[in-house]
Amino acid sequence: MGVSAQTIRIELVVTEKKGGCMDTVWIVVAESSRAKIYVTDSSAKKLREIEGFIHSDSRRHAHDITSDLPGRNVGRDGSHHALEAQTGIKEEEAALFAQQIDNYLLAGRNENQFNKLVLIAAPACLGLLRRHMDAQVAKLVVYELNKNLVKSDIAEIRKHLPMHF
Repeated sequence: MGVSAQTIRIELVVTEKKGGCMDTVWIVVAESSRAKIYVTDSSAKKLREIEGFIHSDSRRHAHDITSDLPGRNVGRDGSHHALEAQTGIKEEEAALFAQQIDNYLLAGRNENQFNKLVLIAAPACLGLLRRHMDAQVAKLVVYELNKNLVKSDIAEIRKHLPMHF
């Protein structure tokens, strides 16, 4: 016979729950000095870039970033050796950049802008993103690819994504 009021109410409740970010996927494509964030409603739809990041200090030479270059030390045999910090300045800059990206992702998660996250990044960058990622954001990761595609176009990035998230 006809559709009951209870059936319509259930369908409306389901529709309301699907609103917002129910099927929204953010795709992060990154390397140590550049990152782009794309959004899609599903793997079958087109990607749209929503944010781009450039961290110019990660691209510069270490001696250009700081004027406090390591000092020199004279060994017992009279040889000279450069003193270096435990962590290089370039690694510190890459870590700061990863933190910047992760802060953006956390803000997006807190505003319910996405419910699934894909990470595509150069190997070192992927490790930094994982290390700095908030635990609640990390739970949203549905796919990772250890590859640098930051200079690739959308069609190329799409080829590396799974059919369904």
